[in-house]
Amino acid sequence: MGKTNKGRSGAAPVRLTFLGAAQTVTGSRFLLESDGYKALIDCGLSAHGDRSELLRWLESCRGGPSLVRIVHGEAESSRNFAQTLRREKSWNAAPAEFGETVEI
Repeated sequence: MGKTNKGRSGAAPVRLTFLGAAQTVTGSRFLLESDGYKALIDCGLSAHGDRSELLRWLESCRGGPSLVRIVHGEAESSRNFAQTLRREKSWNAAPAEFGETVEI
């Protein structure tokens, strides 16, 4: 908990806190904070994409992301998918930890 990536240079930091992480399966909730403003985002939905569909979607991102957090799925599946992204893409990927905050 408490892992943080670097924010944007010269701008007010934007913090994203995971309040329903990978282990909760369908309970994806986020707290977005910046410059005194707070937004609670509740994403209780699931598209049930399989591994190959998720990889294909992620490959469509131009340039690799600086940080990937898996926020949906059972704990073992989330760990395995993050490991695949680290191994195949060399991306900084891991299941989101409950209460983890990153600056974007």
